[in-house]
Amino acid sequence: MLGVSCTPVRESMERLYQEGYVSRIANRGHYVAEINSADVRDLHETRKTCEAKLTRERLQLDREFHLTLAGETGNDYLVKMLAGVFDRLILKRRIEGFQDLRGMDPYNEHVRLVSALGKKDEAAARAVLNSHIGSSCERFANYLEVERGANPGLSGLMVKRLA
Repeated sequence: MLGVSCTPVRESMERLYQEGYVSRIANRGHYVAEINSADVRDLHETRKTCEAKLTRERLQLDREFHLTLAGETGNDYLVKMLAGVFDRLILKRRIEGFQDLRGMDPYNEHVRLVSALGKKDEAAARAVLNSHIGSSCERFANYLEVERGANPGLSGLMVKRLA
């Protein structure tokens, strides 16, 4: 029917069984495995853990992109100052538990920025950069307002503890 021998099909079904995609019933065959709510929760928890790591890596890539861009000015003080700003933002995001899950949007914004710079279109580059930074600021600030709204006094508690 498929034009292949039984061995690769059997091996493939065994692998699907071992990975939990199918269940095996003796003398009946293989069937698509059922998924329950606990499995759904476990899979999403795993996904959150993996994507949190990706978010941290993306933040570092974003930092490096912007520092490289700043480095093009030849102003070492500007690069050091911007590095300090990024380091603080990244630390605060980690402490607050903020995960910016915008997918490819930051990358696309970087592409538009580099394109505008390549065309020497300063106005377009400035507009893309302002939008990129502004939307990042809004998302983080809104997250903090919602979190602090759910946990009133949390920021004051942290300030008192640090003082």
